[in-house]
Amino acid sequence: MSEKSQTRSLLEQATASDDPKEALRLAGEAVSQELLVAMKAAGITKAEKSVQALDAAGLNQLLALALAKGKLSYRAVDDVLVQLREALSNRTLTAEQIKDSILSFDAAAQRLAMVGGHGGGFEYPTKGNRARDSLMTFARSLHR
Repeated sequence: MSEKSQTRSLLEQATASDDPKEALRLAGEAVSQELLVAMKAAGITKAEKSVQALDAAGLNQLLALALAKGKLSYRAVDDVLVQLREALSNRTLTAEQIKDSILSFDAAAQRLAMVGGHGGGFEYPTKGNRARDSLMTFARSLHR
């Protein structure tokens, strides 16, 4: 199955799913696949590592949700931060994995916003973006 048909299949499954969590998971997988293809085509080094980091903490799902809404919402970030704190306390993810995932998310979101241009379909300002600030502050707090 080609990459395009895999992505199309994932999106069709997501659309048909009655379970919102499953739909978001499938959409996140589709976003990860397309992001990897685009990063490789652009010659970005360590594209696979970046997408794997994004997937490890489930932030591909946050990216899919943000893309669908056109921007990253503070509420979505808050929900994800609760999950990341739980994963950290349960030791299902390390601080380094979470930090790498957040940094990969931030880089991908910035690239996607640039591709769309000003007034495009996805907005991700690096200044005055409370949702981004919250994510980045959490990532910086993990250096301990």
